[in-house]
Amino acid sequence: RAYLLATLVVGSLLGGWQLGLLDLDRWPLLAAGCVLAAIFQIFKREGATARSSHNFSWVVYGAAFALLGVPAAFMTILVAHLVEWAWHRYPWYIQSFNIASFAVAISLAGAAQRMITALLPPSPLDSALALMAAMIVFTLANHLMVGWVIKLARGLSLAESGIFAFTSLMIDFGLLCLGISAAMLGQIDPFATLFIAVVGSLLFSVLRVPSLERKSQQDGKTGLFNDRYFDKAVQAELQRAQRLDRPLCVAMADLDHLRHINNSYGHLAGDAVLKKIAQIMQASAREGDVVARFGGEEFAILMPNTTAVEAVAQVEAMRKAIEAAEFTIATSAIPIKATMSFGVAERAGADQTATELLSNADQAVYQAKHEGRNRTCTYGVGTYLFKTPSAWGTTAMDGTGVDAAVAAQAATHTTRPETAHPAAAQPADAPAPAAETPAPSSRFVNLYVAAMALAAVGLALLLVRPVPGLDWRGLLIFALLALGLEALSTTIYVRDTSVSTSVAPLLTATLALGPIGAVVVGLAITIMSQIKVAKPLNRFVFNAANHVIAGLLCAAAVAGIGAPLAEWPILYQVGFSVVAALLVYLSTTGLLAGVVSLSTGQQFKQVWVERFGWLGLHYVALGLVAYAMLLSYRTAGLLGVLLLLAPLAMLHISQRQYINATKHMVDQLRATNALLFQQTQEVEELNKELMLALASTIDLRDPFVVEHSRHVARYAALTAAELGLPPQRVELVRQAGLMHDIGKLAVPEAILFKPDFLTPEEYDIVKDHSTIGADLLGDFRTLRAVSTFVRHHHERYDGHGYPQQLTGEQIPLEARILALADAVEAMASDRPYRQGLSVPQILSEIARHAGTQFDPTVVNAFTRVVQKYGPSTVVNSARRLKVHPEDAPLPITDDLSLMAAFELHRDGLNERPAAA
Repeated sequence: RAYLLATLVVGSLLGGWQLGLLDLDRWPLLAAGCVLAAIFQIFKREGATARSSHNFSWVVYGAAFALLGVPAAFMTILVAHLVEWAWHRYPWYIQSFNIASFAVAISLAGAAQRMITALLPPSPLDSALALMAAMIVFTLANHLMVGWVIKLARGLSLAESGIFAFTSLMIDFGLLCLGISAAMLGQIDPFATLFIAVVGSLLFSVLRVPSLERKSQQDGKTGLFNDRYFDKAVQAELQRAQRLDRPLCVAMADLDHLRHINNSYGHLAGDAVLKKIAQIMQASAREGDVVARFGGEEFAILMPNTTAVEAVAQVEAMRKAIEAAEFTIATSAIPIKATMSFGVAERAGADQTATELLSNADQAVYQAKHEGRNRTCTYGVGTYLFKTPSAWGTTAMDGTGVDAAVAAQAATHTTRPETAHPAAAQPADAPAPAAETPAPSSRFVNLYVAAMALAAVGLALLLVRPVPGLDWRGLLIFALLALGLEALSTTIYVRDTSVSTSVAPLLTATLALGPIGAVVVGLAITIMSQIKVAKPLNRFVFNAANHVIAGLLCAAAVAGIGAPLAEWPILYQVGFSVVAALLVYLSTTGLLAGVVSLSTGQQFKQVWVERFGWLGLHYVALGLVAYAMLLSYRTAGLLGVLLLLAPLAMLHISQRQYINATKHMVDQLRATNALLFQQTQEVEELNKELMLALASTIDLRDPFVVEHSRHVARYAALTAAELGLPPQRVELVRQAGLMHDIGKLAVPEAILFKPDFLTPEEYDIVKDHSTIGADLLGDFRTLRAVSTFVRHHHERYDGHGYPQQLTGEQIPLEARILALADAVEAMASDRPYRQGLSVPQILSEIARHAGTQFDPTVVNAFTRVVQKYGPSTVVNSARRLKVHPEDAPLPITDDLSLMAAFELHRDGLNERPAAA
């Protein structure tokens, strides 16, 4: 209260003094500034915390300070805050403090400007430095005064409150400098302020990012923090507690019987209970405590600078408030009740990790649930078990729960959701998903880079010419500016890849100095990029060629017009600057997407859209800033360039804000994709094992074969791959091979293993197995694709097969492959009535029936498979059988041939054919 009162008194005196000095000679400009400031103050952007915001009115404050002086700047502040108070109806003392603190800050800024102006000789550059220093004082003074009242009111230090966070300071300081740049450019050329307006509109949209980032840290259902934020907060507070040797407690909470509430009253009722409990917990927490929801019925509370005894007292008050609360829901005529179990753990030592601390709290809440719920337990040796009055009559502290709690400590566990680190999300040995085309080798990448280098050298030789009276000073200024901006480049999600605002000086140098400016500044950007992150030679050459090509393309466009750029109408100059920026954008990102596509095998369009598509609007703004810089340099020299540093800084901040805000989402998506990929692999492996088990079950019905279906699947997959089918179709063929005889499960064993010849009716039943199997597989979504192959794997190429007597290309290629694989497996395996054929005999036999029973293309493919992998590719799958002497093998020259015998066998006739 004393601080607030002192600020109000001092601010009122300084504000009244400034208003007494107000000069109304330029009142229309002042009125316009007040209106703009008021509008921007009403429609402010939320900041990185719930109680912070960024106001675009600071741009107007900076412009008013530079053009009209300190009194006019305070007048715009006063009007903007009075209008904001009337619009939002904040408490009067809060808005009064805000106005008073601004009065102090603007007065200190004016004093700093006058002091520096008096110390330095008068010059345009010194005036700019004095303005810059005044804005620094204004920003720091304002943040300090607000931070100090937060420290006194909430007990948070300046660092903990986030008031002096670098991003927050830079945004406010940048907005002030943006206003100064607009004011200075307006004095040079009023039209140039439009460029600042474009940059400002882009920045105004980007100022939403901190609030979006804050919302990404919240639980969508309850508004509390989520587990990701809580994990970070626990780690930070634990490090601080260990460094300062402060106590620290964590409480885990579990809503009792949430499932019963959901089942009895509906999930909407459960959601209503969760929301109200979150409100009770948030209201019961102290300033500085962090309350979070992990999902489901799990909550957590982080209590810095709190002992276990103090934490239990606070948690017990929270538990009692929840127990006493009534929850009104639409599906119940009377309010329902709910209770909560809590577990408290205190920091145990200097070497304790955040995971251990949270696990201890989990142990305690588990103990509370085990002992009957609706109570609080603490973790540790000599554990106190806090019993609730409603459960045990009095609040007691005894040792009855010690043994159970200590026993529970022996097995450390946690039920909290764990967030995978992005670097560890993809397992090292995770198999890559099947791709139809592998990524090209590095040889193609090197050829691509070499071609770019040759193109850059060729363009330079074609365009660069000696320039008499070259502006070396300007060339040096733009090169140094590019070096500085590239040093501040922002790394994006691609390894060693960054974006920066150094494109602006590259464009300005190209437009002002021609091809030689493009080459020098482009090489300067490349050198700084190499200094910042050392890269292999091919990447250095690529970067140099990329920047030089982009600049020289712009220079070529200027040269193609004929007339110097300065002689064009101003609107044409502005339009060409934007077009040149987009040309640089498309050239640099297109060439970069090309090399990424070559090195990773991804499609070019996918790479460009995912990684660089969002930068287009930034390049439009950079084109406008580049022209404003060119105009300022022609008019005011170095001072004009310095004035444009503020818009460039704000563009840099906007890029960094966007990238930082989305980086976590990208990491989360990568981790989620890696987890989904791993889970998909596990499901696929499970499906494969289930298929193998089912195939083995089918084969077990035949006492004479072992793994018949597996061998058919292997032959079919090898043949499909040899035919050049993509991996997805090869896998379908393999699955069809495993399942091709599943229809035989519907064939009675009396028919399947009949020792005598089958009747025509029985043979028809056997032939139905392909149709039955296809219909069965068609009922399952994941196997539906192979049902057609199974249905037609007994069709013959000449049309004499079944079930539909298809011919030639009418039979699906996969079914033709299966037919051959099934025949090869049957011929290779021993049977009670014959021995299996040798590999040469099998190849001869299928070649003899190519064009009648088998597709000749498939026969040739299988023959190549055997030649490539050797005769051991074909396996005798029969069990150890002894062929009886009277069961002589069929002669291959027999008219009936082994193919006829095979036909009888695979149709279910496990007896010797008539020719035997």
